[in-house]
Amino acid sequence: SMSIVTRDGVKELASPVQFNIVPLKNTTLPSTNREELVAFQKQAFEMFREISGAEGFLKDMMKRIVDIKYAINVTPEVPVELMNKADNISRELETISLKFTRSSDRPSSEENPPSPVTFDERLNVLAYTHNRSTSNITQNERNAYSALVSEFPSVLDRIKSINNIDLKNLESELEKYNAPWTPGRIPDVKLK
Repeated sequence: SMSIVTRDGVKELASPVQFNIVPLKNTTLPSTNREELVAFQKQAFEMFREISGAEGFLKDMMKRIVDIKYAINVTPEVPVELMNKADNISRELETISLKFTRSSDRPSSEENPPSPVTFDERLNVLAYTHNRSTSNITQNERNAYSALVSEFPSVLDRIKSINNIDLKNLESELEKYNAPWTPGRIPDVKLK
C-alpha cells in the first residue's frame, strides 16, 4: 500500500498489493544461507542500537557529574565527602567510557598492544564489514558479536546502577543542602 502523511492526516494513495521480493543476482560472493545472514544482520543492528544508546547515556551521565561537582563547589554547606563521592563517580564513569572508545586514536591499537578492543571497534567490525553485505557471515563478525554479547551486559548493569543508585543518592544529598539545580534533578518544594 502507499499513503501520504500531511498535517491533515494520512491519505491512502494505493490499496495493498501482494508481491514477492527476490534478491538481485548481482552479488560477487552470495550468501549460502540468506535467512541466517538476515537474522545476523538484525541481531547486529540491535546490538549497535543498545551499545550506542548506552554510550550516549553514559556521556550524559558524565555531563551530569560535572554539573553536580559545580553545584557542590558553589554550595558552602556541602561537606567535602560529597565532592569525594562525586570524584569517585566521575573516575568510574571515565573508566567505563574507555570500554566504549579510546581516549585517543594515536597510537592506534595496532601500535600500542596489548590495547583492549573497545565496544566501538567491535561494532565497527559488524557495521562496516557487513553493512548491506550479501556475503556469508565471517568468523571475525561472529567473534565480535560473541564478545559483545559476553562483555556488554555487565557494563550496562554498572551504568544503570551508577545512575539509579550512586547519582540519585548524590543528588538527594545535594537537595538536603539546597544546592543549585542540576540537570536530571527535580528540586523539592520547600516554599510555605
